[in-house]
Amino acid sequence: MGRHTSKLAEITGFSLSDGIAYGKLNGIFFNATINDMNGISVITCFIKRDAGINLAGINSFLEANKKKYKRLRAAFEGPAVVITVPNFAKLNAQLLSELINELSWYLEENQYYSSGCSNCGSDDNPGYTQQGGRIREICSGCHELLSSEMSDIKQERKTGGSYLSGTIGAILGGIIGIIPWVLISLVGFVASISGLIMSLLAHRFYILLGGKRGRMMLLIIVVVVIIFTYAAVIVNQTITDYRYLVEIGYTDISVIRLFVFELGLPFDMSEDVGYLWGQLALGWLFAALGSFSVLRDVHKAGVGKDLEVKRLGSP
Repeated sequence: MGRHTSKLAEITGFSLSDGIAYGKLNGIFFNATINDMNGISVITCFIKRDAGINLAGINSFLEANKKKYKRLRAAFEGPAVVITVPNFAKLNAQLLSELINELSWYLEENQYYSSGCSNCGSDDNPGYTQQGGRIREICSGCHELLSSEMSDIKQERKTGGSYLSGTIGAILGGIIGIIPWVLISLVGFVASISGLIMSLLAHRFYILLGGKRGRMMLLIIVVVVIIFTYAAVIVNQTITDYRYLVEIGYTDISVIRLFVFELGLPFDMSEDVGYLWGQLALGWLFAALGSFSVLRDVHKAGVGKDLEVKRLGSP
């Protein structure tokens, strides 16, 4: 996230910190980002309302504007309402700024507001605090409390978890990640979403099985994604070749034996396997594109950047 978010900040008049545009519009405090690689945008609204937040009403507003902004859905994430915007036909900061403006008017007209600390509601010593990819309005007391909580979690990470159990979990996630990769490929696509799903599964299972959140975590997940992208491409090629062999009369061939044979085929110098390396290169390219954002977050967690708490100043 870089130049498109910077453009968005320029259009809206928001401030900018580490790829996050943030500021108030019509009394509503927003965070907004545009991913330069895939165009996916995220709008975060820190809102309150005396009558309570009506998520269904916000989604109805978004549904009514789907022709202009595509299909959007709002969801609760902690103290905020988050809207993920599918990538536009073109990366378009202007279009996203229009959405934020219209959304701010809708929220204001329906008695939503952003004021005081988003944690405790206090109006004393307000300021902006950045942590975990978000910038929030919180008071100095809640800022200190948050800093203390993140410090405790950092200490827990240093002593907790195991790289071995995490590796086992990542491998399990990689194995499961082969299934959607092959299914997507069988309908005629090689898509970055396949790499995203595989990296997400590898990361989730790494954490689920108690993997240590240290610097080695990123390397483990990268290696798993590389290896199981290779396996997914070979599985897909095996299915293609098996179908062909059955069509020409080789009905007694074992698909398992064919897979084992093709698993080592790219390294057989006696065969013309350039086409297979081409498919592998394409698979790794899409895996890299799809998993980039996940791996970036894994890196941040591995070195503790996701726990850093930074005070940006006052409104």
